[in-house]
Formats: sequence, C-alpha cells, structure tokens
Amino acid sequence: MGRSLGLEKLALHLVLLASICSVVLVYFLFKPEDLSIAEDFPNPYSHLPGFSPRINLQNDSSLKLPEAADGYEFFRYPYEDTRTNTTKYGKVLPVSRVLLSKYQIPINYLETLDADSVLDFVFVMACSGDHFRESLGSIATVQEQFPKHRIMFYDWGLSSGQVELLKTLCGVTYVPFDFSLYSASKHQSGSPRFQGAKILCIMDALINNSGVFWIDASVRFFTSSGFSVLFQNVIRNGGFAMMSNAHHSTYAATHPGMYAYLPTDIEGQKRCCQGQSGATLVYKTHKVFDGIIWPWFLCSLTAECMTPTMQLGCKFKKGDVLRTYAGCHRVDQSALNILASNLYNHNNMPTLDLAGDFKDQQAFHEYLLDY
Repeated sequence: MGRSLGLEKLALHLVLLASICSVVLVYFLFKPEDLSIAEDFPNPYSHLPGFSPRINLQNDSSLKLPEAADGYEFFRYPYEDTRTNTTKYGKVLPVSRVLLSKYQIPINYLETLDADSVLDFVFVMACSGDHFRESLGSIATVQEQFPKHRIMFYDWGLSSGQVELLKTLCGVTYVPFDFSLYSASKHQSGSPRFQGAKILCIMDALINNSGVFWIDASVRFFTSSGFSVLFQNVIRNGGFAMMSNAHHSTYAATHPGMYAYLPTDIEGQKRCCQGQSGATLVYKTHKVFDGIIWPWFLCSLTAECMTPTMQLGCKFKKGDVLRTYAGCHRVDQSALNILASNLYNHNNMPTLDLAGDFKDQQAFHEYLLDY
C-alpha cells in the first residue's frame, strides 16, 4: 500500500515537472517580447489603397482567391461614390510579393509638386521591332524640344541590331523588359499585350524619378513653349495630364468586365470624351499614385481586369459615340480614364480640356489609328 502511494506521488511529480518544462519551452519559443516586435512590424503593404487582409477574404464565401495564394498580397479597388456617399469595392486583384519588391513598394512619394519638381520627369517609351523606325522620329523630337530630359526606352521585342542602334542615341537609356514575369501577358496577344504593359514600364521608371511622361512611338513634339501652361495645371491638379481626347466616351469603348474590378459611375463614363493615353504625364504624388497609378498597376497584373476582351475594333452606333457600347475595349486607355475620372469626381479634368488647346497650338501631334 505504501509503495503504491509512493509511486503515485512520483508520477504526480513527473507530471508537474513535465508541465513546467512545457511552459518554459513555450516561453523561449514564443517570448512575450516577440509579440511586441510583431506588433511593431505590421504588413508593410497594409497602408496601400484597397489592401485586403487574406483572413478577411478567406472568410468571405463570395470571394475566390487564386489557388496559389501564398506569396501574394490582395487588394480591392475602392471607389468613393460621392453621389451616393458610399464606397464600392472591385473584385480582388492579387500581386506577388516578388513584384512588390521589384517595384520597391511601398514607394517614396513625391511630397511636394512645385515649379521645380514638376520638371523632374523622364520620358518613357517602349515598342516592338515593327514600330522601332517610327519610334526614332519620336525620340528625335524629344531630343530637339526637351534636350535636358532623358528617355528610358523599354524593349518589347527589338532585334539585336535595333538594340545596338538604340544604345548609340544621346540621352536614351535602353531597358530590357521580360514579359514572362507577368502572368497576365500569357493570356494576351497583339496590341493589347503591349498596351497592358505600359504601366509596368511607368512603375519601373518611377522608382528613381518623380514623374514619367509616357509617349507612344507615334508622338511628335513640334514645340515645348506651350508646356509651361500645362505644368502649371499639373501642379494645381496634383500631378496628372493627358494630352488629347478621342471623339468617343470611355463607356463606348470599354468592355463591361473592367467595371467589375474598377467600379465607377457608369453615367459619368458616358460623357465626352475619353482621354488618349498615347501621351500621358504622371507624378508619384500621394493623390495620383494612390488614385491612378497604383490601381492601374494592379489591374495590369490580372488579365480579366485589363483585357476582359482583346477586341480593339469599335462599331459605333450611328450618331451615338457616347451612350452606346461599341463592342470594343481600349485596354490601358480605358483603365486610365476610369481611374482618372473617379479621382477627379467625373468633372471635366482641366488637363483634358487643355489637351485640345495644345493640339490646336501644335505643341505636339499624334498620329492616331482608330484601332
């Protein structure tokens, strides 16, 4: 009997000792100070517009996350509808942490846009081999009218000879571009593939520059004297300008599938006219980066957002180029106009109004194809 009680006491002591050891082990593996350290280092992307914690998305049965969710952050574009005083969220837009690191996100914003910093921009262009000869004319007019500004030229499929020629041009920096880094490009072809990649070049150029002046290979500058007025308006509106307008509305040339990712006031998109993205000036101010550049970038990474269709040819209804969908899609131009009009509350953006004036003054001329 005494021996039995002794064994029970020994067993009890062993259990208590094991419990104490477990507590000590847990303490050293998960020390309280580690918890405070974790709290001091939140997700570095959580402050970006539209950030959606994965746990929230996983608990929402109406949302479907990508199969390979690990290594990704998720965002939903928030549209502040001032007419109804509500916030509407678009479908989930994933982005890999590899790309976030590549583009050095979070970025260093341009805190002040003034008469000095507005001149701190770089020209950015890109093309494939079949548009290279055309691009040389654009480069020449930039060199003539803006001799102090650099050109970053992204390679969308140049030949080795074209690359060698490009590297000899004064003030031009050759930048290779790898489409294989972007899964959306696997589902795109032809012009839509290149149009969707514009913002990827812009984002790369913004890493070390305050502003980017994107120009298509077709753009020609005849004078730079009128741009002082443009820069004044860019300063006033927070860092954005488009140089010309199309003859139709954004609604007429935008596939409805894009609105699922980039919600907007549909009636506002039926107004005249859609700005053309062939010559666009943007700065990484808080306003323009958060409101236009960032969601434009996110959209470009999801093929269903940027290219819900690759039908570029429009069939406009006779006498109506504003309020009837023409069965086509302007890809980056559609995304850019939705985001810009949302940011500026669907008012006629002063940059777009001025764009017509600049065209009349021949500040630049753009050969446009009604693709």
